[in-house]
Amino acid sequence: MYPEFVVPQPLWDVVLPLMCATARCLLRVSIIANEHPAVHWDDGDAWQLCLKVTRENNSGDYSVKGVLRRGEAEMELAKPVLLLAGGLVFWDSWVARLNDHGAFGWISLLRAQGSLSIPKEEGDNFLAQLPRRFEAGFRQTDSRWETMPGR
Repeated sequence: MYPEFVVPQPLWDVVLPLMCATARCLLRVSIIANEHPAVHWDDGDAWQLCLKVTRENNSGDYSVKGVLRRGEAEMELAKPVLLLAGGLVFWDSWVARLNDHGAFGWISLLRAQGSLSIPKEEGDNFLAQLPRRFEAGFRQTDSRWETMPGR
């Protein structure tokens, strides 16, 4: 049995890279399985939560999906084994920073649902309200809206 403890969030950027460098930082992926893969620190830029709002051609309804993006790379929200509010993402034996733009609730919802469908009649109101509830800005690309990090 390995000792268990919690690293306080303000220390994540300092302590986690040091722990991962020892090759003894493990992640318990299940309380049932005896699998504890070693975790490596990814010192790249933070992954950004991005919402993609597209209009469905057939119905005119809006579809909302989420991805994690870093530079040109994208990761589906279903891929990480663990996402922590406040800023960590664990996947494929890696851990990195996460910027959820104050909208971790969207991550939880979209991981559970996959995507959301907004009826056409409610679409304008939805698009008007979304930027007020999300720290990032939005830009329109073709027929979709995407979050813009860092507003």
